[in-house]
Amino acid sequence: MQEIHFDTTKNLGPYAGSPKIRKDVSYSKELAEFIGIMLGDGNIYKNSICIAFDKRNEKYISYVNTLFQRLFGTPLKKKVSSHNNGAYLYFYSKELVEKLLCFGLQRGDKIKNRVGMPLWIKQNASYSKACVRGLIDTDGCIYYCKRERRVYIKFTNVNLQLLQDFKDITKLIGYSFARANKNNA
Repeated sequence: MQEIHFDTTKNLGPYAGSPKIRKDVSYSKELAEFIGIMLGDGNIYKNSICIAFDKRNEKYISYVNTLFQRLFGTPLKKKVSSHNNGAYLYFYSKELVEKLLCFGLQRGDKIKNRVGMPLWIKQNASYSKACVRGLIDTDGCIYYCKRERRVYIKFTNVNLQLLQDFKDITKLIGYSFARANKNNA
């Protein structure tokens, strides 16, 4: 008897038979880092998530995709813009969105909704460091000031709640940030 393999992608289109996400995802440093990435450059829609990147930063795009795959058991899909330097990782799943909402993220406009770091991250130093890493990777930069001969870390965000959470958490874990203007830490 011959075995028949059915490929839903070829037969029913790219959105049919989407991979299921892992159900046993729990609080961890990796999840906290992913939450930081989502707070920085991610968006949550009704039934999907999307993270924006500069397509020239292929190593970081690959890193985030691998992180997501370790957490949720399936890779993200990738779209690269032909008009600008934008690249996007995305995933359609109502189940994933519901899970991320349970971990403290919110749908919609992060600024208008005053989305900050989830409490479970704020209450754990290890999770806080991981979340800060995700935030700096997306909305921060590290640079060397020749005049002062020092290395600086800059975090920029227009979400005042997230900016305040960032400043509070970094102070608790032993870092000191001076506010350069209303959108920087």
